[in-house]
Amino acid sequence: MTLRATEPTMIFHGGKIITLDEELGSPSALAVAGDRIHAAGDAPEVLKLAGARTRVVDLAGRSLIPGMIDNHTHYVLAGLDAPSVGVRVNITQCRSIAEQLDKIGAKARSLQPGEWVVTSCMYRGPLAEGRFPNRHDLDQVSPDNPVYVFQSGKNIIVNTAALELADIDATTADPAGPEGHIVRDADGVPTGHLIAGAADLARSRWWAREGLPPKMWDFPYYDEETLVRALEAQGAIYHSCGVVGVRDMGVAPDELRAYQSARGADRLPVRVDAVLGLPARYLPTEEIERRLIDYFGPLSGFGDSWLRVGGLKLVIQNDGWWAYSPDKLRRIVLLANRLGWTLAFHVSSGDAPEALDLVLGVLEEADRESPIAGRGFSFEHGLGLTRSEHIERAAALGIVIAANPLLSNFGAGRTVAM
Repeated sequence: MTLRATEPTMIFHGGKIITLDEELGSPSALAVAGDRIHAAGDAPEVLKLAGARTRVVDLAGRSLIPGMIDNHTHYVLAGLDAPSVGVRVNITQCRSIAEQLDKIGAKARSLQPGEWVVTSCMYRGPLAEGRFPNRHDLDQVSPDNPVYVFQSGKNIIVNTAALELADIDATTADPAGPEGHIVRDADGVPTGHLIAGAADLARSRWWAREGLPPKMWDFPYYDEETLVRALEAQGAIYHSCGVVGVRDMGVAPDELRAYQSARGADRLPVRVDAVLGLPARYLPTEEIERRLIDYFGPLSGFGDSWLRVGGLKLVIQNDGWWAYSPDKLRRIVLLANRLGWTLAFHVSSGDAPEALDLVLGVLEEADRESPIAGRGFSFEHGLGLTRSEHIERAAALGIVIAANPLLSNFGAGRTVAM
């Protein structure tokens, strides 16, 4: 029996205890003290350790497993969708435009004119109407409030009021290069669907109106207490699923401060690796390099066992749209590697061998300057990593594949005609 001196907080017995630890094996009882294993062994011995304050749990034949870790989440974003937080309209399960509009209209009616209506990400399968909503649909239920629908990845759908705030109309040109698209009707008028760089253009103009800095993604900003309540709400969902630790991918500075506040106030329910989001799409390369060099804040690995900084995230290609040029990527990766950052890459959202060739080539160059093996560099989702030469090159560099099967399933659903 493995034993520590402190009186246990809880003892579990009477079921199958799965430890996934060769030394502990499958004991018949397990004792916990605080957030650490206190003892594991035969039930009669472990039960003797119970003190006056120890909670003894009879599993009644059920199984006890280690807490699970979700290696790719958007913890803050998901928490903001919770009804108890009350700031976003959750349309993730709406299977039709009509359902979406019912929820968006109800929220608009609860706000003052001019206040933003912001939604969760849309359902990623086909909608009953066979198309996406457009600004005309949204205008019907929210004529006086700008609406921001987080459609998927980098794409958004907005109403007329939001387009006007972004100064986007029929005369606005698409972003240069293959970096975005303003969807237009037969007359060339924007429909409200802004893809990739076009969504970035709108967000950057909204942020500029409010005098706020850009984030890696998403809009708008929320106060710290709202963010902490979002962490509590989503943390409760994680606990209900047996998830006790997550990586939050693309954390902004204000969100990191909320994490620190929640940790200090004992309001952070799960362990978190906060992978910071670099707003590389919005800033010139020279400005990004300056910020990396002048950065004064927590680096990769900083923190404790409950909250730590897990590195920087970069999105290369998403739904076929490039986030930035090959030269910009190369300069960011080489400099970040020299400065000791761990990097997490969303390389692509599908079969994009050209994106993998680009990223692997840059990483091989970076590795020759400062070896990256063993430092936790990762390919998020693993989507598109199907060619043997790419797998072999990634393995030689020690790249971790942070698999994400659910997104692979939903990603395939996006090929359905809409």
